[in-house]
Amino acid sequence: MNQVAEERKRPRRISGWSAFSVIGLLGTLLAFSFLSFAGPFAWPFILILGAAVIWVRPPARAWFGLISGIGAFLLFIAAIHLADAPCDTPTGIEALRTSGSCGGLDSKPWLIIGALVFALGFGLYLWARRRVMKTERP
Repeated sequence: MNQVAEERKRPRRISGWSAFSVIGLLGTLLAFSFLSFAGPFAWPFILILGAAVIWVRPPARAWFGLISGIGAFLLFIAAIHLADAPCDTPTGIEALRTSGSCGGLDSKPWLIIGALVFALGFGLYLWARRRVMKTERP
């Protein structure tokens, strides 16, 4: 009887790609909160999602999704600044000469770092998952 009551209190444990994805969303929101002027508005969502994730007890390997989520946000920053022409680059100087305006971010560093961070989290998750799969097989 006590075991049945305890099972009703805590939901089942999530695992696999769904846990990795939810924690990846948490990482994306965290990166947004630190890198955006509107970041403080994300904290209520971060706290609610973080509490929900802790409540459903994902496996430890799913927390690599946090790294991939941060990388995904960095890739998003790179994507929205692809057309920018910073003034200190040759393309920015040419844009200043022809249209009279330049500015923005250089998307290349954001793209490189974002891809590396995303791939690191994804690769670590696959490595940890493969390791667990090998030990669980009879």
